[in-house]
Amino acid sequence: MLMKILGIVAEYNPFHNGHLYHLEKSKETSGCSHTIAIMSGSFLQRGEPALTDKWNRAETAVKNGIDLVVELPYAYSCQSAEIFAYGAIRTLNDTKSVNCLAFGSESADISKLSLVADIIAKEPEYYKDKLRKHLQTGLSFPKARELALNFCIPNVGESVVIGLPNNILALEYLKWLSRLESNIEPVPIERTKVGYHSDFSLDGIASATHIRNIINQNDQWREILKPLVPQVTYEEIESYSHKQGFNNLENYFDIIASEILRSSPREISAYPDVTEGLENRLVSSLKNSSTVAGLVEEVSSKRYPSTRISRILCHMATHFTDEDTALFYKDKSFSPYLRLLAFNTKGREIINAIKGNSEIKILDNLGRSQKKLKPNQVRCLKKDLAASDIYFLKTNPQKIGSDYLKKPIYVNE
Repeated sequence: MLMKILGIVAEYNPFHNGHLYHLEKSKETSGCSHTIAIMSGSFLQRGEPALTDKWNRAETAVKNGIDLVVELPYAYSCQSAEIFAYGAIRTLNDTKSVNCLAFGSESADISKLSLVADIIAKEPEYYKDKLRKHLQTGLSFPKARELALNFCIPNVGESVVIGLPNNILALEYLKWLSRLESNIEPVPIERTKVGYHSDFSLDGIASATHIRNIINQNDQWREILKPLVPQVTYEEIESYSHKQGFNNLENYFDIIASEILRSSPREISAYPDVTEGLENRLVSSLKNSSTVAGLVEEVSSKRYPSTRISRILCHMATHFTDEDTALFYKDKSFSPYLRLLAFNTKGREIINAIKGNSEIKILDNLGRSQKKLKPNQVRCLKKDLAASDIYFLKTNPQKIGSDYLKKPIYVNE
């Protein structure tokens, strides 16, 4: 049988019925025989630690039908949609083995999505002029871009609802496929039943946001959760709950507050996305805040959305700076690696295919594998390991240092 590999960018925080629908629909639509998911590790795109650790989430994903799960490095996972998408698409493209990319979208019309993405990728002067003018009014970048695109292509822009979360990422995936001149075929899958942030369920489908809220805020979460996730996910979360705590950004308030207090405004401004006096706003807002949620609310505004502030706080907790962003993202000569998390028999076939097609560095045993890495790749990997240790610091301190020793999980079907 000819191998055809489907790529998926995911967080699986946690893997729910909507993800299962997306996976099955993606396989059906693409006709692919194998699947690889590039999944965020310890900290996620919206600026928060994952509910459960990356090893648990990767194993759950394979048990639910993914063949191979690899880690999206921290350098990309806790970033704006543009950098997040770049890291994922660059890595999948560098495997020279992935044939299709399936992604959720509020619009499954690839022709309209591609038309909008083409503007974003090529940035014609008339678009940049409108974007500049909207930014000058104090709007956030995502909102300013949405308005600029709707002006440039009003009928198409409004029909794909550019500002919706899944479409924002979909357009970034398409942009980077274009800029990287990738041969990967995009396969948009229309989101079903509920929205990205919807805090309700419908016919067994709920957003990951709703599910996390259930687990974090309701003592009876087990009963409510069961119909919203596949059986294997429920069993994995139930087992996990007896071994260590679920995680959220609130756990890191003392680390974040200490970093703000010990740092000068100039030092705070060295973190990604800290611009235009945000460093001073962080310092002054801390005086009125005793929780992460309170601090985020104090600092965020129309121009600086809460997700941006949350990502800044994650970078402060992990000590990830602008210098790191410049090295791993702005310098396009930097090559990501492939950190294996979990796989099955088909996943092993994907690994062998990648080894035959590409020079990308595949990391399984870190002690041995990292000797093959270039110095900047080692630096990127150390950021991943540090992020994992900081993650476990608040949920299971006994696991600090374990990420270095952990081998990929083989799921025997």
